[in-house]
Amino acid sequence: MKKNFLIPVLFLAASLHTQAQDSLRLHKDTIALKGVTIASKKQFVEMKPGKLVLNLANSPLAAGSNILEVLELAPGVKVDAEGNISYNGKPVTVYIDGRPSYLNKEALKNLLTGTQGQLVDKIELISNPSAKYDAAGGAMVNIRMKKEKGLGTNGTATVAAGAGDYARTSASVFLNHRARGLNVYGGIDGAYGKRSATREHTREVNGFSVNGHENSVTESRNFNLRGGLDYEINKKSAAGLTFTLGHTGSQLARADESRFYSHSPNPDSVLNASTSGRNNTWIPALNAYYKVTLDSTGRSLAINGDAYAYRRDPENLFSTWSTHAQPYILRDHSPQEVAIQSLSADYTHPSKLGKFEAGIKAIHIQTETDTRWEEQTGKGWMNDAGKTNVFIYREWISAAYLNYARSWGKWSLETGARLEDTRTRGNSLTTGASFSKHYLRFFPNAALQFSPDDNNEFSFSYRKSINRPGVSAVNPFLTFRSKYNYTRGNPGLDPEIAHSLELTHGWKGMLFTTLSYMRYNGVVTEVNEQEPGSQVLYNTYRNLSYSEWLFAGITFSKALNKWWSMNAALQGGYIRYHYDTAALLEPSPGYFFSNVHSFNIPDWFNLQLAFNYSSRVSSGLDIMEPVWGVNMAIQRSILQKRGDLKLNVTDIFRSRKMGAIANYHGVQTGSTTYNDARAITFTFTWRFGNSSVKASKTRKSGIESEKGRIGQ
Repeated sequence: MKKNFLIPVLFLAASLHTQAQDSLRLHKDTIALKGVTIASKKQFVEMKPGKLVLNLANSPLAAGSNILEVLELAPGVKVDAEGNISYNGKPVTVYIDGRPSYLNKEALKNLLTGTQGQLVDKIELISNPSAKYDAAGGAMVNIRMKKEKGLGTNGTATVAAGAGDYARTSASVFLNHRARGLNVYGGIDGAYGKRSATREHTREVNGFSVNGHENSVTESRNFNLRGGLDYEINKKSAAGLTFTLGHTGSQLARADESRFYSHSPNPDSVLNASTSGRNNTWIPALNAYYKVTLDSTGRSLAINGDAYAYRRDPENLFSTWSTHAQPYILRDHSPQEVAIQSLSADYTHPSKLGKFEAGIKAIHIQTETDTRWEEQTGKGWMNDAGKTNVFIYREWISAAYLNYARSWGKWSLETGARLEDTRTRGNSLTTGASFSKHYLRFFPNAALQFSPDDNNEFSFSYRKSINRPGVSAVNPFLTFRSKYNYTRGNPGLDPEIAHSLELTHGWKGMLFTTLSYMRYNGVVTEVNEQEPGSQVLYNTYRNLSYSEWLFAGITFSKALNKWWSMNAALQGGYIRYHYDTAALLEPSPGYFFSNVHSFNIPDWFNLQLAFNYSSRVSSGLDIMEPVWGVNMAIQRSILQKRGDLKLNVTDIFRSRKMGAIANYHGVQTGSTTYNDARAITFTFTWRFGNSSVKASKTRKSGIESEKGRIGQ
């Protein structure tokens, strides 16, 4: 890896050569810039009351990284080894350009790891969303993709190459044509790479223990096609549509060695397991909208329709062998299809008393999982009836909301309520078993803001939300992981209900202090249990009584001078779980620190350094071990600022190892995972076409306001 650290020096040398060439054009460029206002670059991290914004558009830290890796740099954001995301301790719902993704955990992870950071304009993290948003999830992550705003035809092309343990490449092209009243855009991007992963795992119960080591390599090819158009029908109405088509193809090779012990320093047996497989995932989506301004007061109506699909088609071969048993060989072909349709209408009514908003929404989600397992025997491949199952899960959600916002003097208020009716039904075509649930929930929210002077701003917010169990959590059939490890859903799960309180103080737009409290009733939690009378460990889900989360944080963001700006955040948290029938670990507080520095030397380069650290923390249910990392990125503009060269080095010290310990009903488990986070990537971006003609500042059509579509 020492050679990798010579590359930034060579990169700077090339930049100096380009700078010498650019200096020959200095007089000409100075004349051309007369009368033009040069806006300063936005900081990578911006803090606002109730919202955190990551500005990725021109950040070298985003180049060569996927969205999930970029999110790990945000203050208060935690991404675990499984790809679960939390913000200030709250699980998040991911939105794309203002619309909910509706994806399950695996599909969402595929989407975020398959989308390159340089394609994103900014990421907004909202701690307590209003009633306009779906009640699911605690916090919200809104990913806004890049979209050109200049008139004429222009585009961007990007290529990147790099390596971690293995090589990685990506490329993208995006085109945009904007005329008055019409905007058409589209793009294509793809990525290829191999990533390694290592995992150490342990299990102890009643004097019996297992120590294991796992190595895996995943080769993936990601492809995304997206486009759309916005059309101004007249001065009062606009319509448009967007579409995306994503594909991920991957191949997995994994080997695991587990040593079994019982009252002896030497292993009783050694179990070896290997997994090889492939998976193809397709994600098409379509959105159509219509918006009309009803009168001069600003009353408007927006209608949105969304159709979303997700299909994964995995095939895997599992082989298990030991010195005391015959090889156990299984294969599976378990396609899954998810179809989602939603229709919504939102009405906005400004008045002298404030702004009123109301809306309705209907969502239907159907998931069909066809799990097929075969075991290799002396007679060939035979169906394994104990693992084969066809499971269909449907969810119908009907919602209505009312929101009110008003400002007066130094005060502003936003309050609202949302009513959601949920019906679910699960059906196993294999066994004939079925179950259903129906519940109606009311979700109020409120946010009050007080600005006593130009330097201080206080805000208080409350939100009630819901987290519904996913399909895998309620599917009662066994899902095979290894010969001694299964996953089994629990159809009796209830949704968890969350209450969140948050108090924030902002000083001069640069120093923010936050105190928040969350209580989750009926927490849906994955737990480990051991099959009675056997060595089989299975993961399942339970509703715990409740959990309490207390967080305090301080964030400082400031341009220290013309060329140096920084963002620093320190957060402390305490999490405690309560369960009536099991003794849990003693909880202990933890803290999270992050620091991002940006050095901008005009006409030379932009350098960014990022560091974050999470301490050891116990929630009572599990213990998370400390984890830290350092990233560095440098950017240099060339070709008369139509091109950018970027170098990004992630996890420089190979320190992002995620460790966890859990103890549930006497079953103690532990794991340490490392996912090939250290990598170096070169990226080149070229902007072409008409970039000098800008839209009129006085023009604001229905399309412009529709860019911020949220809560649809």
